[in-house]
This record gives sequence, C-alpha cells and structure tokens, in this order.
Amino acid sequence: MRSYEEIIDDFPKEFQLPMMKIVGRLREEVLDTVRKSDFRELIEVVSDLGKHMEDLAEAQKSTEHRVEELAEASGKPRKQ
Repeated sequence: MRSYEEIIDDFPKEFQLPMMKIVGRLREEVLDTVRKSDFRELIEVVSDLGKHMEDLAEAQKSTEHRVEELAEASGKPRKQ
C-alpha cells in the first residue's frame, strides 16, 4: 500500500503542501479519537463501580441497623 506522501507526490505541485497540511490535521484528529476498546474498558469500569456502590449501600444499611441495635441495647436513644 502506498503511503499518503507517495500519493500526494502525484498531485500538482501547488496542491501538495495544502494536502500535506490536511492529511496532517486529519491524522492528529484520528489520534485523539476514542477507540472502541477504550470505550469497552470504560463501560466495564463503570459497571464495576456500580456493583461496588451497591455493596457499599448494603454495608451502610447493615451498619445503621447494628448501631440502632446497640443504641437500644444500651438504653440510650440514638441521635439523629
């Protein structure tokens, strides 16, 4: 496969430099785009974070329940 430089060499001289600038800019933009694999990885991280948040919420409920039990057992009302 021919490189873009080789292809641009076939252009008239007055178009070669503008085409090189365009190709260079397009290359920069492509390098800045998110790849599908990056997006899949992000989805996986967000999914894992959601699972951890659910676990944390359950642990918090359990802790609140235990604190209430301890407050009742000690005979002291729990502060709100």
